[in-house]
Amino acid sequence: MARIGIYGFLNAKVRAMRSALLTEALFRNLAGSKGFQEFLNLLHQTHYRNLAEKGRTAAPETLESELFRDEVERIHHLEHYSEGDVRRFISLFLQRYEAERLKIILRYRDSVTPDEFPWMRERIAFNLPVDALLSAKRFDEVLYFLEGTPFEDDLRQVSSPSDNKFSVETAIDQGVFERLWDAVSALGKKDADIAGRILGIEVDLRNLEAIGRFRRYYQIPAGRMTELFLPRGYRLNVERLITIASGGSLSDTLSGVLKESRLRTTESQDDNDDIALIEHSLYNVLLTEAKRAFGQFPFSIGSLMGYLTLLRIESRNLRVLIQSKVYGLTSDETEALLIF
Repeated sequence: MARIGIYGFLNAKVRAMRSALLTEALFRNLAGSKGFQEFLNLLHQTHYRNLAEKGRTAAPETLESELFRDEVERIHHLEHYSEGDVRRFISLFLQRYEAERLKIILRYRDSVTPDEFPWMRERIAFNLPVDALLSAKRFDEVLYFLEGTPFEDDLRQVSSPSDNKFSVETAIDQGVFERLWDAVSALGKKDADIAGRILGIEVDLRNLEAIGRFRRYYQIPAGRMTELFLPRGYRLNVERLITIASGGSLSDTLSGVLKESRLRTTESQDDNDDIALIEHSLYNVLLTEAKRAFGQFPFSIGSLMGYLTLLRIESRNLRVLIQSKVYGLTSDETEALLIF
């Protein structure tokens, strides 16, 4: 009876919200739209009408911030209707979004004025003093403004943070995922199994992002990249990640690992193309797990995890669509980048 009390009303809410997610047919229509304005016209007919309205006057790149805000607001809505360990899990899940905002703040620090910062300032998981963080001149000031949040402890472990930006971002990610894993373990075996599979794929995706980002911007040797990887990935262990980071054979590395995906195992001419192929395949595995989660015992965390995952994939697809219209990709090129 306790599980019914915890999940009954929340799952009804989640399933109602799932019905509002964009369909594959609509994504295909959006991909086939002729230009940015037609894309906005189609988007205006969905629950993203406010985003479409802003897109008519704002620069396309600013819409990413609005998508981020929309995700946060919908998760806050679910948090409001949850309780106990489930509410704690949702609150910790929101820390992922807080972590993303904090990383963006630290990247923008000293390069823009607070008025120029394009991301949301409202509370996500904490009431971060965004303007003060953007204006901080020294890293000890950043720590001061993060006092009372878990990010303060995460970042105190970083040596020479001013000269080691990749270690700062890794520490933020490690802290968030460690807290999420702790929350998952407190949910009970059935819920932990469901949430753990999805969270493990999210770890895989984050590790791939780290390889691409830090190789591109920081030129880190493959041997040192082990410092950047988060543990408990679902499909990609450290050995496979090192092979990917070293530009090893895509086919040999992933043969049989991503069976549920639509991975093309042809060799690429560019290491970053290989990473993009693997990332796309992992997103398809993530989509499969999300749909599977909805089919689990109804009084489990399955519906919640499925919805949170589908919401993230929907936002990713919309970001891809926005960029595809900006750069003039064809409908076929755009569809190949979408996850559905």
